[in-house]
Amino acid sequence: MKATKAAVVAVLLAPAVALSQGQPAPAAAPGAASAASAPAPQSAPVAASSVAATAPAKDTSGLHWGIDLDHSLGQGTFVDPSKYAYFDGSVLVVPSYGFDVQGIKLSASGRFAIGWEYTLPDNESARRFDWTDIRAGLSAPALVTEKVSGISVTPSVTATLPISVASRRANTITVLSGGLGFARTVWNFDLTYRFAAARGFHANPLIGGAVSDETDALGARLCLYRAGETTCNVFGTNTQFSISNSLEVTYRATEKLSFQLTYGIINRFKYPVVDTVDEYTPKALNSNGEPVATAGYGRSDGMISSVSASYTINDTFSISTGFATPPVGIPPKTKDGKRFRFPFYDFLTPADNVTSFSVTLSAAL
Repeated sequence: MKATKAAVVAVLLAPAVALSQGQPAPAAAPGAASAASAPAPQSAPVAASSVAATAPAKDTSGLHWGIDLDHSLGQGTFVDPSKYAYFDGSVLVVPSYGFDVQGIKLSASGRFAIGWEYTLPDNESARRFDWTDIRAGLSAPALVTEKVSGISVTPSVTATLPISVASRRANTITVLSGGLGFARTVWNFDLTYRFAAARGFHANPLIGGAVSDETDALGARLCLYRAGETTCNVFGTNTQFSISNSLEVTYRATEKLSFQLTYGIINRFKYPVVDTVDEYTPKALNSNGEPVATAGYGRSDGMISSVSASYTINDTFSISTGFATPPVGIPPKTKDGKRFRFPFYDFLTPADNVTSFSVTLSAAL
């Protein structure tokens, strides 16, 4: 899939939002303002605040279901549909269960999504259908409210069951994340700041398949490797740690209509594969202006943003539309490393589909 869209970017910075190494993320994350609130988890840990970081206005006790049907259109479609067209759909399911423990309200939730692409996929296998990992979370909505400022604090933890194709290729065991969400309402504005940290656990620090002697129909080896190697067709290095910071502003124009603006930064730290730089270390730079080979922990930064509008149809259904960057995030600078990108819309490389437009129908059961 070319680009996975941002889910309710209220909780956009979630564990394992997607691979930062350039591997296509499964197209299963819902559109810019999904009511089910969670992005697509994958193998690289991306810090998150919660599966449900902000407590809904209604009573959340007991079992509830959130279901989103999303369709997204990539910006490249308007550049040249014969070359860069991208149109996909996804279904997100988020069950949650609210309960009390010694007077403390808790919410346990899960998340799973499937996605499909209508246009011609550009992944290696030309696979149109994909699915995300399963993610489970536990949060304490508005556990503490500071009396003077009125700021409420929501702690949360999440864990990932790596069943997606991307996570299996990345040799992911699980991703654990914890975070804090700080929220306050001022007039008709809901303001939220989230900080989180995540830790990925992998059977191999490298992204790639296990060595094998399989051949194709013509007898050519599918895996080339040296003696003693355990991984072949290496795609990059897994992310071991990550932290994220995000800001979200929601304006409630009426009881049914609201607008939302979200911006976040993800800092990823990859496993140290080589500890020292010597005369054999490549000195070339990649397309982002960074060294193609580094010693110690690798690092990559990504920014995520969305602009959306939501309308509540009734107690069960709502609809939203907007535009957003993919949950993997995009580099803050251009490929040549000379200019900073505008965070909310790609004016520089529209054919890359890093901005997508989406429409989401949400059901709360």
